[in-house]
Amino acid sequence: MDDGLLKSYFKGNSLVKQHLDSYNKFVETGLRKIIEGVGQVQTNIEGFELKFGDLRLEKPMIVEADGSRRSITPMESRLRNLTYAAPIFLEIIPVFNGIERRTYSEVFIGEFPVMLKSKLCHLENMTEEELIEAEEDPKDPGGYFIVNGSERVLVSIEDLAPNRIM
Repeated sequence: MDDGLLKSYFKGNSLVKQHLDSYNKFVETGLRKIIEGVGQVQTNIEGFELKFGDLRLEKPMIVEADGSRRSITPMESRLRNLTYAAPIFLEIIPVFNGIERRTYSEVFIGEFPVMLKSKLCHLENMTEEELIEAEEDPKDPGGYFIVNGSERVLVSIEDLAPNRIM
């Protein structure tokens, strides 16, 4: 087989492309569908509920001990034993007796682990020189997570045998 053809194929279609595509689709549409599916939260107070609005994810950030927020790179996450994650913000709209009070209230609801080289990752679309400057391997295809400083990957298994938990 021609080496040039093989190299050309893998340049545009890495071995982790399906992981990245699946993750990016979940970030773009899946999370919002989950929020829309839940829709609102009933409270113990009669006539009062909380309706969910827009969802917003930022690029990976860290909150330092002094309370300051700044971007974090995957290498810093590895070195400091941190999780490479993005903050998630959700708009919450109070509803009193069926009337929405449009007071804008965006609430931090947690952190979402970021897959390296995904659309949320700082490394996306970096050149080889920029990756080297960020202390990353330019040949690293991504498609994995950094959790508490350790690299973790989700392994896909397709099993045709029914009634078997994998």
